[in-house]
Amino acid sequence: MSTRILDAYLYDKPEEELMKELNSIRDAFHEYLKADIKKDPNKWMRWGKNLVDLNVKDTDDSLTRALRYIKAGLETVEVGNPLDVAANCVVVKHRKKIVLWFFPGMNFKMFAKKNEILKRIRKNEYWWTDSADCEWDSKEEERTYNKRGKFWASAFEHFQTYVPSRMGLAYEFFSHEDIFRMGDFLHMEYESYLKRGSK
Repeated sequence: MSTRILDAYLYDKPEEELMKELNSIRDAFHEYLKADIKKDPNKWMRWGKNLVDLNVKDTDDSLTRALRYIKAGLETVEVGNPLDVAANCVVVKHRKKIVLWFFPGMNFKMFAKKNEILKRIRKNEYWWTDSADCEWDSKEEERTYNKRGKFWASAFEHFQTYVPSRMGLAYEFFSHEDIFRMGDFLHMEYESYLKRGSK
């Protein structure tokens, strides 16, 4: 059996705030990606060329080529892939607790350091692993960890699965379809910029 590491956080606000906050995170992540792709499409192409050779035409503008590489990046499973813009979480409700279990790509991890809502959520750690290699700085830290372990063991038993999407509701921050919508938006902005420049 492979080691499971749960990147999870206890949600500390009323349940009715949850969707608003997830939507806010999603919108902010999309803006973060748009800004970064617009700022340096060549960086995204360089990352892409290290992973996959798409033979994109040099006649295409750099933005088009960058978006093609990002799409290819969403289809690879390579760990640490810098083109990995996919991100989602599962909302697990169990024992009167709401726990957000994150599945972040590399770019979402970088974004998480900047987003205020995510910073607050990530303070309430609820991670756990079935690895036996954990070391503790104090007995209190070990007790807290063991409590989380009991929660997760109970949740897995209650839902009769280890599959996250069968334990709660999945929320997607970025997907394959989003890259096409983002591409259309960025190209419209780019064309508008060119038209303004030609006047």
